Amino acid sequence: MKKIILFVLILGVSAAAIHSIFSFRKYNVLLITVDTLRADYLSCYNADVPKTANFDWIASQGVRFNRAFTQISITLPAHTSMFTSRPPHELKLFNNGDVFDGSVPMFTSILDKKGYKTAAFISLGVLKS
Repeated sequence: MKKIILFVLILGVSAAAIHSIFSFRKYNVLLITVDTLRADYLSCYNADVPKTANFDWIASQGVRFNRAFTQISITLPAHTSMFTSRPPHELKLFNNGDVFDGSVPMFTSILDKKGYKTAAFISLGVLKS
């Protein structure tokens, strides 16, 4: 009986290991942030507004969050919080003129270590650096 249990256990662990090795899939990650755009103005969230076809298409192809909230309503500290998973008071960022000291890694550096290529396309000066 012990041999059967051991065999089933080894078989299960082996199957799980093989599955995890061969099922790894590298995903593309596209994060779009738009300053001062409310979700209820996008038709993928609100059918009663004019169609926002490009946003709707992107939302249909990936993960669309229905309950996402900002830590602070100021661009620089909000984005830094989003990229570090830390609240503004821990980062000591409260205004657009504040400077992030880099003491906490951003998720872009984690993606870089995993072999992802990252880029940013920015139109607001406070986010350039």
